[in-house]
Amino acid sequence: MKNIGLVWIREDFRLDNNHALAYASENHESVIAFYIYNPKNFIRKREAQQWWTYKSLENFKTELEKYNIKLELLIGDELEIFSKIKSGVTIYWNKIYEPNVISMGKKIRDMLIKNKVEYKYFKGNILNEFQNVTKNDGTPFKVFTPFWRVAEKIYINSVPSKIARLKKIKKKIGYFKKESNLKEILPKKNWYKKFEKYWNVSEQEVNKILKNFIQNKIKDYGTSRDIPSIEGTSKLSPYIKHGQIHVETIWKKCNEIKSKSIGYRKYINELGWREFSHSLINYFPEMLKGNLRKEFDKFPWVKNEKHLIAWKKGLTGYPIVDAGMRELWETGWMHNRIRMVVGSFLVKHLRINWQEGEMFPSQPLHQRRKN
Repeated sequence: MKNIGLVWIREDFRLDNNHALAYASENHESVIAFYIYNPKNFIRKREAQQWWTYKSLENFKTELEKYNIKLELLIGDELEIFSKIKSGVTIYWNKIYEPNVISMGKKIRDMLIKNKVEYKYFKGNILNEFQNVTKNDGTPFKVFTPFWRVAEKIYINSVPSKIARLKKIKKKIGYFKKESNLKEILPKKNWYKKFEKYWNVSEQEVNKILKNFIQNKIKDYGTSRDIPSIEGTSKLSPYIKHGQIHVETIWKKCNEIKSKSIGYRKYINELGWREFSHSLINYFPEMLKGNLRKEFDKFPWVKNEKHLIAWKKGLTGYPIVDAGMRELWETGWMHNRIRMVVGSFLVKHLRINWQEGEMFPSQPLHQRRKN
């Protein structure tokens, strides 16, 4: 059993630059990957993300089999499942930087220590560990520009991480006695099936998208990203969210560009915004459930179910708002500028609380918070 490595897959459906998976393959004769689907994490009807998770598992399972690694799906509570893992194996995972996930990770770690189960975790899908980027006095940044100036310098000057390469295992084995069928995690309603027309959920596909973006779009990204009627954005967001690609891979590929335009700088800054968001939600976790600016706690929001439903269905009568909401419903994705438009319309025109919009059932394939 000491020759068995268990790799907990979460938001890292990739072979390339997957440190937990690569390390396990280099240090164990047998490796089993497992994914825990906890229905409680999808209580807000994140059906678009459920579909993407299903496709991620389906394609990743096929890719892992080429390396003689079995991917097993478990449905249930993470703590309960980990409590049943006995000593004699080593568990590996890549970190996720959300406060509630970090909190759960600490509980799992303490449980593994108590049960004498060996474990090891690795840096996740991020450029810098968020706690490494602070002001000179050790306090966190609240403004993006100074944050990114420091964060980018730290990353550029850091020792390049070792390239994580997956090693083929000699023999494929299973570990968990009861694994579930992948289709069990699909939404009950089949409205998601149309996503098949728009998305190919795989590591190979995202690398093609990145290559095409760098060759044909990034040069004009600074201006084209502002025009919803053209394909000017990268559309990498759902792939990054679910880990089909690591942000370090994107950084390195972008930095191979010989003639770096303003568009290049604008796009690199978007990676910076993602880093900044990780810092904010960990230092100020209250912003995930409430207002970062407390003066808005007493804001006189309007409760108007008719207007809210019209907004959700794309029936407000404002063409650009309605087009964005229908795009979201049809494809699971919405153009970045239109996200700002529909969000602004909800809170500034309809005066409806932003939390009502957040709870909209057909949540997108990825989320980006700006409260």
